[in-house]
Amino acid sequence: MARSFFRSPITEHEYVQRVRRHPPSSLLPPIANVSSQWPTKTDWVRDLSGLYRPWGLADAAWMSLVRGNEHRQRKATDADLTEILAQYTALDDPLRHLPVGERLEGYLLRVAGQALRHGRRGGEGPP
Repeated sequence: MARSFFRSPITEHEYVQRVRRHPPSSLLPPIANVSSQWPTKTDWVRDLSGLYRPWGLADAAWMSLVRGNEHRQRKATDADLTEILAQYTALDDPLRHLPVGERLEGYLLRVAGQALRHGRRGGEGPP
């Protein structure tokens, strides 16, 4: 599990509000910059913080575009992006509230769905 500097699970509402603090025009460039610095799977696997994963960056960009607006005054910085990604990794997992027997199955399905969108067949080589 990714290391996070948040002590308790973050609700989706808190995460969305954190993303919405910044206009998309100021949050998307740092996301694109980080995305261009981590172009391959081997690069982001070496990220020991566990924050800079393609699905976290994609979700932050998507939330900004869907729920953000340009009327926000606070420009996003690299520290803001790090905090947003940390909140993404600390999101409360709804599977945590399921009966024990159903948790693993749901978790594996969710993680596979996130990772497979950004991975390649067999993990190596062209798609």
